[in-house]
Amino acid sequence: MAIKSILWSALWGVLLFCILVPGCRKEDPTEKETASASAESQSSLKIHGKLAQTYVEGATVILDQLESGSRKGNCLVDAGEGSTESDASGAFSIHVDHSNYVICTIGGTYKNASGKPQPAAPMLAPAPDSSDSAWNVTPLTTLVTTHPELKSKLDEMGGWNADIASPEGVPGGLLRVAKTVETFGQMTNSVISGNSNRLQVMEHLANSFQWNGIESDNDTLLSSSLFALHNALSDRKLIPSGSSASVIDKEAVLKIFENALTHGVFKAIRNSTEYVVEIKVLTEIETATDNSTQILSGMLDNPPVLTETHPIPKYTMDLSPSYEFHSTKAGNIEYGGACSSRTVIALFGNNQIIFNELTEGSYTDCSIRVTDKVGKASDTLKISTFTIDTTPPVLLENTPINSPSLVANPDYSFNTNEAGMIFYGGGCSSKEDHAITGDNTITFSMLQDGTYDNCTLQLADHAGNASNLLLVSPFNIMASGNLSPDTTAPVLQLDEKIDSPSTDRSPGYIFISSESGNLEHEGSCKSPTLDAKSGKNSITLNPLIDGTYSDCTIRVTDHAGNQSLPLALPAFTIDTTAPVLEESVAISSPDNDATPTFTFNSSEPGTLSFSRGCSSKIETVSEGDNSITLDSLNDGTYDQCKFHVTDSVGNAGELQLTKFIVDTQPPILISVNPDNSSVGISLKPTITFVFSEPLDNTTLILNTDNTSCQGSVQLSAAPFTSCLKLKAHRHMLENPDKFSFSPVDNLSSNTDYQFRVTSVVLDPAGNSLVTDNTSVFRFQTADVSSPILLELNAISLYTNNNTPEFTFSSSENGNLTLEGSCSSSEENITSGNNTISLNPLQDGSYDNCSILVEDLSGNQTTLPLSPFEVDTQSPELSLIQSITSPGKDTTPQMIVASSEMGQITYGGNCSSTLESANIGNNTITLNALLDGNHTGCTLQVTDLAGNSSEPLGIPSFIIDTVPPMLAEVSSIPTPTNTTTPSFSINTSESGTIHFEEDGACSTATTSTISGNQSIVLNSLEDGFYSECIVTLIDDAGNISLPQTLSSFKVDTTPPVLDLIEPIPFINDNASLEMKFHSTESGSIQISCGVSIETNNAKVGENHIFLNALVDQTYNDCTLSIEDDAGNRSEELLINAFTVDTKSPVLAVVTPIAEFTSDKTPSYVFTTDETGTLVTRGSCSIRNIIVTEIGEQSLVLDELADGIYEDCTIQIMDAAGNASNELNIGTLLSEHLSSFTVDTIAPIVSEEEPVENPTVETSPLYVFHSSESGTIEIGGACTTQTDFATQGKNNLFSFSDLAPGGYQDCTLSVMDFAGNISESVQITDFEVLETISVGFGIGFSPTIESINCEFSAGNPSWLMLKAAVKDDGPLSQLRYHWKFCKYCGSSWEKTGTFTSSFSNPTFLKNYSILSTSGTVILEVTDGNGLGGKSTRELNLSPGSC
Repeated sequence: MAIKSILWSALWGVLLFCILVPGCRKEDPTEKETASASAESQSSLKIHGKLAQTYVEGATVILDQLESGSRKGNCLVDAGEGSTESDASGAFSIHVDHSNYVICTIGGTYKNASGKPQPAAPMLAPAPDSSDSAWNVTPLTTLVTTHPELKSKLDEMGGWNADIASPEGVPGGLLRVAKTVETFGQMTNSVISGNSNRLQVMEHLANSFQWNGIESDNDTLLSSSLFALHNALSDRKLIPSGSSASVIDKEAVLKIFENALTHGVFKAIRNSTEYVVEIKVLTEIETATDNSTQILSGMLDNPPVLTETHPIPKYTMDLSPSYEFHSTKAGNIEYGGACSSRTVIALFGNNQIIFNELTEGSYTDCSIRVTDKVGKASDTLKISTFTIDTTPPVLLENTPINSPSLVANPDYSFNTNEAGMIFYGGGCSSKEDHAITGDNTITFSMLQDGTYDNCTLQLADHAGNASNLLLVSPFNIMASGNLSPDTTAPVLQLDEKIDSPSTDRSPGYIFISSESGNLEHEGSCKSPTLDAKSGKNSITLNPLIDGTYSDCTIRVTDHAGNQSLPLALPAFTIDTTAPVLEESVAISSPDNDATPTFTFNSSEPGTLSFSRGCSSKIETVSEGDNSITLDSLNDGTYDQCKFHVTDSVGNAGELQLTKFIVDTQPPILISVNPDNSSVGISLKPTITFVFSEPLDNTTLILNTDNTSCQGSVQLSAAPFTSCLKLKAHRHMLENPDKFSFSPVDNLSSNTDYQFRVTSVVLDPAGNSLVTDNTSVFRFQTADVSSPILLELNAISLYTNNNTPEFTFSSSENGNLTLEGSCSSSEENITSGNNTISLNPLQDGSYDNCSILVEDLSGNQTTLPLSPFEVDTQSPELSLIQSITSPGKDTTPQMIVASSEMGQITYGGNCSSTLESANIGNNTITLNALLDGNHTGCTLQVTDLAGNSSEPLGIPSFIIDTVPPMLAEVSSIPTPTNTTTPSFSINTSESGTIHFEEDGACSTATTSTISGNQSIVLNSLEDGFYSECIVTLIDDAGNISLPQTLSSFKVDTTPPVLDLIEPIPFINDNASLEMKFHSTESGSIQISCGVSIETNNAKVGENHIFLNALVDQTYNDCTLSIEDDAGNRSEELLINAFTVDTKSPVLAVVTPIAEFTSDKTPSYVFTTDETGTLVTRGSCSIRNIIVTEIGEQSLVLDELADGIYEDCTIQIMDAAGNASNELNIGTLLSEHLSSFTVDTIAPIVSEEEPVENPTVETSPLYVFHSSESGTIEIGGACTTQTDFATQGKNNLFSFSDLAPGGYQDCTLSVMDFAGNISESVQITDFEVLETISVGFGIGFSPTIESINCEFSAGNPSWLMLKAAVKDDGPLSQLRYHWKFCKYCGSSWEKTGTFTSSFSNPTFLKNYSILSTSGTVILEVTDGNGLGGKSTRELNLSPGSC
């Protein structure tokens, strides 16, 4: 630690020297370039980009004007500075309207890794120098704003203006630097407040990077950051003397910051050029930073927090024991109780102290407390209880061992005044390693015969003191290995009782046992520990509920069964419930009471203590409400004050007081604006008071009228005998201690005024303004009276004089200056009227001319001249559109263009009401004229300035107002099927044919001649035409009377047919009704050889009947209609329909197996038609649409275990014909089909094992099965019996076993549904080798009976069991079952039986109602080589 401090001191010394000595500082040529670039006008710029810490939302982005001599501004939105706000993605866009600025961002929030908004730090970015700039603001741009020399190195890493929060990521090295800067900012925010101060802190970091170099490795980032942090903490402009941060332990802060970087940025981001996405590393960085800032925040306004890290051992023989604790702040140590130490200073972090020498005894009251540099004391830390013991135990021999001893494990008795560990020496030892206080009897481990004169015992107590070495009196062993029985019960002694009262629900105690054994708890206490060892035993009880326990005892029973006397545990109490605290009345805030009072309620009495900045002389509280007065507090904000109530057992309730502010200092008026005795003040001044603190706005009362003086803020032109009405300005967000106001009306020019603020003004805590600050302030308004000018005779709006005159009056003499486009040789004017001649002007408009008169005091007045226009040019006319000729309009129009506005004069016999011309085209309507030819008309224009154009001649024109005559000669035939019919007309003159625009008729023929003419109409749609009206327009535009053509009809549309509803499938061949719709009446034609009842169709819905239908599908039938006009409809295709009177044929190809373990079994059926498959009975499922013919498989819905006899299917074809109905189960008899769902495996158990040993190579084995089924044998055993019956199987035997042992044989049964039982392990047996008796020669077996049994649980299987006798082994018998319905014709298949070669077996497909026939059994002896026996059993319905 000392070496590290020396290295840091050396580094800081070198860096400080470089900062102070100009020759050491590197000069960056980009500084002057940056300053020059920022000074340029940037009014055309548009800046857009991202605010990336992560992305910052809702931040104010300011184009901050540079302060003089600085690379940054004040980070406030001042007048004339542009600003905007960032959106949810951190994006902003702003136009630049001034130069010499930097970008500053304040406020806003970013989302941390958990998605919660966090306040963002202020940031800077230099002004861009290119138009429409994409410009990000990040911690990196904050560095380069004040230190542009860092740009090049950051560009090498990936770009100083990079978007560090980009989802595409940035190089790891660059992100390391950016997140180091962020971490630095977050750590310093805990001790430094205010945007400007926080940006100044960043300058410290930039300075450090400049001189130490900016690299992305751990060492460089750490050393530069620590150096900057040390400088910032030492900067008294940032951390004023006397503040809580000024006395903080700098070394502690540096260490906390180092931990934040080491466990955050350095761990989360590898130093590489690989791209890293910021959001993916946030969690690890934020966790480390948050932990560090919380520790740092706790060091500021809070007292030290102490934690015991290494307590003194409970028992020690050290008279000056060592003790270790941790403190969150440095300070002075205060010792309590019987302990003290020469160590009086605590450091931040871990501390070790050595207590002054103590005497022997127990220490329960020792404590320490640490008070920091500003007098804030920690809570008292109670030192864990310990005992000092330097006295060794004393051992005494009680009873020597009998000598000679006839047992090899003799007992030995001794006494000790302390408990402890036993150590054996010499040739003796014992498993008993612990002694209790008082008499102890131990049993030595087995000794060989001989003399023992060197056996010793020594004891070490809990503190480690060694007793005297006790020499066991010599003794001889003459036991020949004989051991003495153990009749000694264990002796128990309580070593450490349960603390009482205790807050531990699972308390512990320690007892000593003279022997190991089984531990038993009695009474209300139990423990998971069931064994006791010889010596000390530390026991933890099972959790207990709150209460007092006085019935707990323990016993130990040694391995010989000797039980100790009960050891009673002293009564103890468990109390884990802390007092419940609730604040009843909070401290008023803000308030000027330095000893404020609050009220709280406690659920129980206890001792009162405070932490985190507050204290009180009251030490005890009662149950219920308690009113507490705090000790005197310094002015400040108290938002972490906590108090604790600790009950009698140490349970502590905690409650944090509601945040409050103590403020006992009166506000002070620091400054005013304008300054006292100022002159030349504006007539509408803003008067500003700056106070030492924010004030209570309700006490800042302004004068509300222009008469009396009232309120706390006043402005007067008299000595406050009357005051002016005032209005307030809003407080600035960054300056809540500023108050500004203005007079409602303008002040008088060159007048003395007074203003003041009275002591009525209070701060929020109720402190009055210091009376010394309520004096009167004065100022004088400026002399701002200017000459009064008035224009009397203005220049004519239009004039052809290029040196016009005007007249104006002035209230004062003065100098004359003309401004704008006008000038004059006149320079001086007099009070009164003045006539001014302008210098020669060019033709044009003059609307910017004004005169400036400056009086002798320099006050100026500007008088704008009335606009005027100088025009010396005559108008020019041109004819744009002449009068239409011939024309029927007696007031014809023409268009004339004029180069100027002016008065129109007409010549000839033409005139008009239009007397003024505009510039450009003018439409002129002449007054009414008579029919005829008009010549000699002219017009002339005189402009506004009096200039006249040359006369413009109007071309001659004709007026004709008589309409032509029109008559129809021949009409259009009707009806007609042509779409372009023609008709003939006669006209009195040539002209143009027109049909009415909203009529149905038109023609391509537009021109006509005088006389007859044929007209062809344009194409017409079908319909009746009675309103075709035609007119003739002659060349003059006169329109004839309208001529209505004779009515006619056009019909070219054939009828349209629609099928109203399709013909369904039918199952008879009677006549079939068909419905269709027709748009016209007509005659019907139908194809496909079908006869109909009628051949006529009507308009609308038609019903006809198709007759003589046969069974077949009709695919191509069509119907058409020919209307009265001969138009034939398109053929209407009748939908395909089928005449079907035959039923489908359905067959089950593969029924469901008689037994199945599938809960959703399937079956296969075939059909010769499609349709709907209907399932009935217990298996009923939804109807299935069968879309194909032939074989198909269908899976049933899930079924429960059971027998299903009524499940049938039937198919309905589309015509409604139903097939035969079939059962989907296995056909069991002529009248019965069924299947069984069985998902439960058989249960098999061994009844009688194989005789062991046995000489039988086919020994009998008896087992029980819950179901019948097939036998499966595992292991080395074999059998020829492959079937098991339900119940006890006592005829089963193994076969052909070779001599030897059988240990791995298993047996299982698979029922008829395929469910397999668990395998039964057959009890081991051995087959002995015997002399063969030659079973090749068989005996003749006897079949005594055949029994049949019907099972209600399985009605389709009949169990058959034969009773057989034989002189030889039954295992050598061979069985063959047969069945015939009509014996003599044919045997049934062997498949009729579950097994044709086992006894018993099952006859399948059995019906109690219908099965009849003969069962025949053949039994052969000697493996089929001996005699044969046959027996029959006749079956009939109900016989079994």
